[in-house]
Amino acid sequence: MTSKSADNADAIAIRPAPSSFAPGAATGWPMHRNGSRLGSMTFLSDLRPAAITAGITTFIWYACGALPLQIEINNQMGLSAAESSSWIFIIWFSGAVTSILLGLYYRLPLPVTWTVPGLIYLGTLGGTFSFAEVAAASFVAGFAILLLGALGVGKRLMAWLPLPIVMACSPAASSPT
Repeated sequence: MTSKSADNADAIAIRPAPSSFAPGAATGWPMHRNGSRLGSMTFLSDLRPAAITAGITTFIWYACGALPLQIEINNQMGLSAAESSSWIFIIWFSGAVTSILLGLYYRLPLPVTWTVPGLIYLGTLGGTFSFAEVAAASFVAGFAILLLGALGVGKRLMAWLPLPIVMACSPAASSPT
């Protein structure tokens, strides 16, 4: 085998996916696959046309689809301008901060946000419950989900349920029937 073919064999050899955490990263902050700490240079090297396009598309969807829907739901619930702007800020800011931190830590796009079916469901409750009741119920539900996630209940439940049922849960939750 010539050195040229040996180089080609190495170049196309299947290698295991690099871990996002290097050994010895005791600080808990993610390390790049080459062992250096993640920093602005790594972030800038990750800005590729596909990532930029995906970000712009997501922004357009939220600005032109989701935000007007949330504003309309706020109007249906009879919220004042202060309550509406507070709710919008809390939902969007907390989701953005959490998504950015999880994305930087795990080196994957992990969006944390509300769901459109959930928002529409809240709109149907507009005349039934006050804003304070809806906010309190959302807080309790969020705390319960955080607690169940921290305890690993979801992982155990998914291991117990058959895979087709687990995979069908998300589409079934947004089904109109």
